[in-house]
Amino acid sequence: MKKLILTVAMVAAVSVGAFAQGTISFQNAVGGVGGRITTNNGTSSGLAQGTYTVQILYGTTGTTLANLTPGAIFTSSTGSGLFFDGSTLTLTGITAGSGSADTQNNVSIAILGWTGNFASYAAAVAGGAFVGETAVFNNPTGGGGTPAAAAANLVNWLAANNLVLTPVPEPSTIALGGLGAAALLLFRRKK
Repeated sequence: MKKLILTVAMVAAVSVGAFAQGTISFQNAVGGVGGRITTNNGTSSGLAQGTYTVQILYGTTGTTLANLTPGAIFTSSTGSGLFFDGSTLTLTGITAGSGSADTQNNVSIAILGWTGNFASYAAAVAGGAFVGETAVFNNPTGGGGTPAAAAANLVNWLAANNLVLTPVPEPSTIALGGLGAAALLLFRRKK
């Protein structure tokens, strides 16, 4: 009987472990230190003012930006560029870890951001909002163990990896730039 109980307990533990997913706490500052969201209008840069929206993208370690999975979207009105939403996100398909103190970075993350009242990054780009993205960075996760480890903070979103929101050039500006570049190429070719 003891063998049967022990076997059932071990199978249950392995089953629960197999289905454990990595978790993170969505905040860009821990203890006042972290990546900031700033704006840059081409003449000066400063802290993001008013409402801005961020979206997390994630994947297994080594995943490129283009292949990251879109995750949760958060809107903040904090003017400091730091926000402390702290929502726990479950990252489907990412291995559970033991939290922020874990040295095993088992998820690749990038953050997209935009200003204005847009439902997505693509809509913000189309609407001419200020937009930006961080570089991809690796981070530990929580959620492993029994009881499950707390969600890991975004400990590797460092100040050196700020999210800078810049204005999207209008299509006419891009077209004029393209015409100017073509004219320069033609002028150089004739010489």
